[in-house]
Amino acid sequence: MVWALRADLLFGMRRLVCLLGLLALLVPSAAGARAHRVAAITISPATLPAGTTGTSYSQALSGAGGTGPYTFAVTAGALPPGLSLSSAGLLSGTPTSAGSYAFTVTATDSLSASGPQSYTLSISPATISLAPVTLPAAVRAAAYATTITASGGTAPYAYSVTSGTLPLGLSLSAAGILSGTPAATGSFTFTVAAVDANAASGSRTYTLSVDVGALQIAPLTLGDATAGVSYNSVLSGSGGTGPYSFAVTSGTLTPGLSLASNGVLTGVPSHVGTYTFTVRMTDSQSLTSTRTYDHKVVVSALSISPGLLSDATYARSYSAHLSASGGTAPYTFAVAGGALPSGLALSAAGELSGAPTAWGTYSFSVAASDPYGSSGTYPYTLVVAAPTLVVTPDTLYPATADLFYSATLTTSGGVGAYAYTLVSGSFPAGLSLTPDGTLSGLPDDVPGLYTFTVRATDSHGAAGTKTYTLQMATPTIYVTSLALPVATVKSAYLQSLSVAGGSLPYSFVLADGTLPSGISLSAGGVLSGTPTAPGTFLFTVKIIDAKGVTATQSFRLVVQKAAPTVTKKKPPKKKRKTKRA
Repeated sequence: MVWALRADLLFGMRRLVCLLGLLALLVPSAAGARAHRVAAITISPATLPAGTTGTSYSQALSGAGGTGPYTFAVTAGALPPGLSLSSAGLLSGTPTSAGSYAFTVTATDSLSASGPQSYTLSISPATISLAPVTLPAAVRAAAYATTITASGGTAPYAYSVTSGTLPLGLSLSAAGILSGTPAATGSFTFTVAAVDANAASGSRTYTLSVDVGALQIAPLTLGDATAGVSYNSVLSGSGGTGPYSFAVTSGTLTPGLSLASNGVLTGVPSHVGTYTFTVRMTDSQSLTSTRTYDHKVVVSALSISPGLLSDATYARSYSAHLSASGGTAPYTFAVAGGALPSGLALSAAGELSGAPTAWGTYSFSVAASDPYGSSGTYPYTLVVAAPTLVVTPDTLYPATADLFYSATLTTSGGVGAYAYTLVSGSFPAGLSLTPDGTLSGLPDDVPGLYTFTVRATDSHGAAGTKTYTLQMATPTIYVTSLALPVATVKSAYLQSLSVAGGSLPYSFVLADGTLPSGISLSAGGVLSGTPTAPGTFLFTVKIIDAKGVTATQSFRLVVQKAAPTVTKKKPPKKKRKTKRA
């Protein structure tokens, strides 16, 4: 009993020791965990730098007081549009809207402890700047164009005039192009605003001067006029506001000419000399300018037209009309030097005509004179081109030995009848070319290609050539009757093989297969003999014509049995009955 109580007491003490040891192990761990959970996690920086719309923004956040790594997230409020916060704590992007944005970022460490940080991020609108600082001056009635640009914001920009007035005739496009033709002078002040893609704006006030341009009359000088020859010149203005009007205000206008209010100076000068006069030009704003001209009227050598003669063609009708100017009609024409191509003539009225009978390049000069002794000469070069003779057809159809062949050659581009000759190469044997261009005959040559050149000459000696390649085709040799009559054993058999398409004579040889026993094939193509055994026999015959052209043909010959001989038996003689006595 005592021993039992001692054993129970000992066992209880051991259990108490174990419980105390386990408690000693657990108490420090719980204390450490409690210490970790209460650790303060902080986020840096405490404040964020301000941003600007349209400008890239980047700020790294970091955590402290816990056990890294840290993860970051926005847990309250909202980031400015265009910005985002990565889990690693990078706040970045391009803000698109100005304003003040409040939000809370929470950092969480690797043991799930966390800590918040409240931020207020200010996003300022972008500063939009306009360029240029000043605008180039404009000139009234002169085209004007300049471009206003913006920077500091986010493209694209839209431009508009927000105050003031543009000069009359100018306009500002949404793309910032200030252009037009100013219609009034003066100094004009206006404000241009630019709005970027994020609605940020900026403006600049400009003062644009529109000056009075210097009025100018053109041309500076007038070209010489020729007495008796129509004259035309146009005066024009610049530097003012059109339309312009013109008038002679002093001096003597060239006799025979008149100046219209639109600046057209025209007429036929009637006297030789130099004439001085002043022209005044007035624009639509009543501004004026003057210019003095010294206008000379001369008598020059007669001019002959045309400047160039069109080419002529040998043996073809040609006509060209020459004319003169600078004097008084009628004019007389003549060949003054060189020689015309043979077949052409020049009439006194200036008609160059005829049909040249030779070709080449001819140089000659023509003189023209008027009834008052004025004259002039002009050198000409006339090219007479040889005709291009074209022989047709382009190709010849193939010829076949021992078949009549005929082809007719024709020519164009020349004159008159054509004569044809062989100039190189050769025809297939049996063919010939007549002078009128007929190539014909019964060709008797081996198959192949025959190349030759033919010349065609017209009635004036112009020639053209054509090279042909004529194919001598391989004739098609064929058997006209393929079915052979049936042969009979022990009966004489005779059958000729009929052939067409080649050149006689033909020769025949057995090329393959077996003839019936007792039947043979002659070189002349005759199957003959007396078959000795029935059956169906297949064989191939090779045919060779006189020019070595070959062909093969398969045949089928049936040999049937001979019909049996039937012998009629005589009926037995009847016995005569003997009469009994």
